[in-house]
Amino acid sequence: MVESLHNDAPDLRQQIDRMVLALRPDGMILTPPLCDNPEVLAALRDSGTPCVLMSPERDLRGVPSVRMDDVHAAEEITNLLLSLGHEHIAFIKGPPDQSASALRYQGFVQALRAHGLQPDPELVQPGQFTFASGRDAAHQLLSRRQRPTAVFASNDDMALGVLAAAQRLGLSVPGELSVAGFDDSPTAALVWPPLTTVRQPVAEMARAAVEMLVSVQRPDMTAPEDEADLHKVLPHELVVRDSTRAR
Repeated sequence: MVESLHNDAPDLRQQIDRMVLALRPDGMILTPPLCDNPEVLAALRDSGTPCVLMSPERDLRGVPSVRMDDVHAAEEITNLLLSLGHEHIAFIKGPPDQSASALRYQGFVQALRAHGLQPDPELVQPGQFTFASGRDAAHQLLSRRQRPTAVFASNDDMALGVLAAAQRLGLSVPGELSVAGFDDSPTAALVWPPLTTVRQPVAEMARAAVEMLVSVQRPDMTAPEDEADLHKVLPHELVVRDSTRAR
C-alpha cells in the first residue's frame, strides 16, 4: 500500500492515526522528509507499528534505516570538478526540510576546504529540487559579472534547469560551463549533453528496507540484534558524462 502525506500538514498526526487505524499495516517504510518528522515517528511508536527509515538525517536507536552516504558522494563530485581545474564552483541547495539538502552541501563545503578553498556565499543559491528552481537559481548565478565555471546542483532536476538556463543565455555546456547533478534520474542520460551525476541506489535501498521490515515480522527470519546492523549504508556511484570537462 502506498500512501502520500504532506510533511507540513497541520493535522499530520491525526492523518497518521487514521491511516494506521484504517489500514492496520504490519509495518511502514518512511521516505524523506517524513522519516525525519518527530510527529510521524511518535505516532507510529505509540501505535506499535514497526517502521524502516529511508535516507533519514540521522540514525535513531532501535529504528532500522537504510541510506547512502550523501556527504561522501557530494565530496566526490566536487572533487571531480576541482580535478578538472574548476575553483569558481557554484552550488544549488535543495529544500531545507529535506535532510539530503544539508548533507550534500556539507560534502561540497568539505571538499572545497580540503583543497584550501572557502565556499563563496554569493555562489550558493537556494532550490527546491525542481527544474524551475534550478533554472531560476542558474539565471541568478550566470548573470553575474564573474560567472562560475561550474555549477553543482544537488539533484538532477535542478541540474536540468541549469542546462536550460545556460542554453537561454547562449553558454555552451561544457565548453563555457560544466554542470553536475545528483541522483542519476532517468533523464540525466537523455538530455544533451548527458549529465555528470551521482547514482543513488534507490531500488537497492527500497529492497533493503523491505527486507529489514519483513525480518521484524517473520519468525523464520532473524532480525538484527546489533545496533550497527540496524543501519545500512549502500554504495553510490559517480557517473561521469559529457556535461563536465576541464577548464
